[in-house]
Amino acid sequence: MYIASLVLFCLIFLIAASKHAFNGALYLRVVQLLERAERSESVLAVVITGSGGYFTSGADIKELQRQSISPVPMIQQPFGVFGSAVLRFPKLLVAAVNGPAVGVGVTLLPHCDLVYAYGGPPRTTSNASREGGVGGRRRCGIPAAREERGVGVKESATLWTPFFRLAIVPEFCSSLTFPETLGLARANDMLIMGRKLSAQEALSWGLVSTVVTADTEKDFLMQASGPVKHNVRQKVVETCFATESVRTFKRMVWRDRRPTMLRVFAEECGELDKRMQAGHPKAALKHLTKDPPARRSKL
Repeated sequence: MYIASLVLFCLIFLIAASKHAFNGALYLRVVQLLERAERSESVLAVVITGSGGYFTSGADIKELQRQSISPVPMIQQPFGVFGSAVLRFPKLLVAAVNGPAVGVGVTLLPHCDLVYAYGGPPRTTSNASREGGVGGRRRCGIPAAREERGVGVKESATLWTPFFRLAIVPEFCSSLTFPETLGLARANDMLIMGRKLSAQEALSWGLVSTVVTADTEKDFLMQASGPVKHNVRQKVVETCFATESVRTFKRMVWRDRRPTMLRVFAEECGELDKRMQAGHPKAALKHLTKDPPARRSKL
C-alpha cells in the first residue's frame, strides 16, 4: 500500500505583535489543530514552530494581569487542556525552535519526539577557518542562501524558564522532565536561578536534538522538517500501514512515561492553582513591571 497524500502538518504561531505569547485562545487553537492532525490518516507528524524570529514568549502576561481568580481548576483551563492534548498526542511531534523560547515554549520540548533549534547563520569559509573549522557532529548547516526580505532569522534560539522570579511553579511536567534530562543541578539552574541557555548549550544538555544553521526562517524550517519528511517517506511510506507504524512506535516509546506525565502535570497544575489563589504571580508581575526609577526610589 502506498499513501500518496502523506504530509507534514505545520503549526505556525502568527501572533507577532505579542511574540507568540500563549493566551487562552492560542492554547485552544493548537489543541484543535492537534486533534485535526490526529484524525487525518495522511498526517504522520506535526511541526510546531514560530515566525518573525521568535518561537514563543511563553504565557501571555497581559492576559494574566487582566484575569481575576478563576474557580475553574488550572487543569481544566486552556493551559491544562493544551498540556493534556500534547501528552496524549499519538503521532510524531517535532519542535522547530526558530528563536527565543520562554516558559511553556521550553517545557514543551521534552514532550516532543524531535527538537531542532536555530543556531545562527552558516559560518563562511573564512570565519570557520579563523575559528578552527566548523565543529559539532550534530550541528548541521545549509549553503548560504539569498536573503529573502521579511523572513530573515533575527536571533539564535535561546531557552529560558523564569518561573521562580514570576512566583509560579515548574509547569508542564518540568519538575520531572528537567531533572531527568538535565540532572538536578542543571535543572535547578534553569528553574530556580533562571539560567538562559543558548542553542548549543541546550544541545549539550539534552533539551535539543539538533542545532541547525540557516539564513532565513524558511530555510530553517526546511532543514528542521526535511529529515523527518525524508525518513517517513522513504522508510515508512513505501511499506504498508504507515500511520499505524508511527502510532505503534510512539506508543511503545511513551507507554511507561505517559501515565506518570499526566499525573505530574495534574499535580503541578494544582500547585499553580494555589499560587494563583494567593495572588503571588500578579504581585510578582506588578513588581517586575514597575519603572526602574520608581523601584530604586522605593528601595
